[in-house]
Amino acid sequence: MHYLAVYVAQEEGYFEKVGLIPGKNIKFMKFRNGLAITNAFTHREVDIATFGVTPLLRYWINDNGRIYIISGVNSGGSALIVRAGSDIRSIDDLDGKIIATSGFGSIQDLVMRKMFEGFEIKTV
Repeated sequence: MHYLAVYVAQEEGYFEKVGLIPGKNIKFMKFRNGLAITNAFTHREVDIATFGVTPLLRYWINDNGRIYIISGVNSGGSALIVRAGSDIRSIDDLDGKIIATSGFGSIQDLVMRKMFEGFEIKTV
């Protein structure tokens, strides 16, 4: 959901309408999560990005990242979901289950770790 605004702008040709032509004067790159984006900022591989607030703040505070927030693109966007037909109905049903997040340090990872404080979590 964080990238929906960029997707719509690409699909509707909004970048081209203001003179930004992919492959000519703008390049779009995909990254696995916010941590990967902040690493790209550190190595000057990107100039601008859209991603969640948690990795952005972590980068700004821990790595003395010199960044400017110029716009918000989403509110919320995180959910704990299960497969259709799953027998998981509550947090008590998660014992022994494998939970995936978008990566260490992402908002989903931080929310999951906060949600499960006091429980034994094995990171894989």
